[in-house]
Formats: sequence, C-alpha cells, structure tokens
Amino acid sequence: MLTAEDFNKLVKVLKEFFYSKEEVDAKFEKIEGKIDKLLSAVDVLTKTVKGFQEEMIVNRRRINRLEEWAKQI
Repeated sequence: MLTAEDFNKLVKVLKEFFYSKEEVDAKFEKIEGKIDKLLSAVDVLTKTVKGFQEEMIVNRRRINRLEEWAKQI
C-alpha cells in the first residue's frame, strides 16, 4: 500500500514530467495567438497575390492591344 511519503514522491515525479492544466492552457493560448498571426499574414498575402494577378491580366490586355496596333502600322 502507498504511504503518504510514496504518494508525495509520486506527485513530485509527475509534476516534473507532465504539464499542469494551467501550463497546457497557456501553451494552447500561445499557439492560438501564433495561428491567428499566421492566418492574418496569409490573408494579406492572398490579397496581394490577387491584386498582382489582376494587374497582370490588365497588362496582358494592354500589351495585346499595343501589338495589334503595331501590326496595323
């Protein structure tokens, strides 16, 4: 049977090798914060890429019109 001293030793070992609920919660909050920052960065990058794609489409149309005009001359 476990004595109080054995139990205290067991609790001490468990505390050394396992996180408490508060520590786990704090780590999850930190990770959630990082995920939020990453999602924000991805949103900004997505908007930037979409803008570049739209600009490339417009430029391609301009080039095509200029090529057609140059052929007519």
